[in-house]
Amino acid sequence: MSDGPDFLEGYRERFEAGDPLALLDAIKVCAENRITMPHWLARGFSAAYDKVITFEVGSLDEAFGRPHPKGAHLNALRKKRARAWRVWRAVELAHRAGANIDEALFTDVGKEFAIGKTLASEYYYEFAKSIEDK
Repeated sequence: MSDGPDFLEGYRERFEAGDPLALLDAIKVCAENRITMPHWLARGFSAAYDKVITFEVGSLDEAFGRPHPKGAHLNALRKKRARAWRVWRAVELAHRAGANIDEALFTDVGKEFAIGKTLASEYYYEFAKSIEDK
C-alpha cells in the first residue's frame, strides 16, 4: 500500500536505499505542489532534523546528505547543468519534430553546441534522469 502520491515513490525508494537528500527533494515537490507530506516523509524529515537539534550530528549535511560532492566547483556544475538543459531541449524539440533519438541526432546537436556526440548523449540522458527523478 502506498503512503502518499505515486509520483513520490521514487523519492521514497531513494530515501529507503540510504539517500537522505531524497527527503529534501520530496519536501520541495510537496511544497511546490501544495501536497501534504506523506507519513514516511514527515517521519524521515523529523528523525533527521531531530539529530541536528539534539546534537547527534554537527551539521545539516550530516543529517540530510551532502548536496554536492566534496570539492565540487559550483560554477562548473552550474554551467554543465545549463548546457545539459540546452542539449536536452534541442534533442526533445528535434524528436518532437520527428527525429529519432540516436547517434545521428546526438552528432547534429553536438555540432550545434560545439561538443561531441558522446558528450551530447551524456548531457541528454543525465538531464533527462535528473528531471525524471523530480
